[in-house]
Amino acid sequence: MSNAGYVIVFSDEDYNAIFPDIETVPPILHRTIEDASAAIDTWAKTFDRFRTALYGQAYPYESTTLANEIVEKGIAVYGWAEMTDDEGDLIRYALCIMALRSA
Repeated sequence: MSNAGYVIVFSDEDYNAIFPDIETVPPILHRTIEDASAAIDTWAKTFDRFRTALYGQAYPYESTTLANEIVEKGIAVYGWAEMTDDEGDLIRYALCIMALRSA
């Protein structure tokens, strides 16, 4: 099987992948990791607080890259967005790129 493309997803704190709301991030199949990265970077800039995963620099990603994580696991964290809910509680989501495979 080979990768058919890449989609942007976000996950909760338990890292259960969730496809984003169509109004938030259109469900577009990106042909390359670079295209998906550019799209997710644009989305990340809409959050008040966003922390990019430091691939090649910091634990647990110091010995890998975003592309390697996608190849090995089928999904990789691009970074973490934080927002405050209506009750003032901090919510953190991992913005991820997930590979879709064709048979």
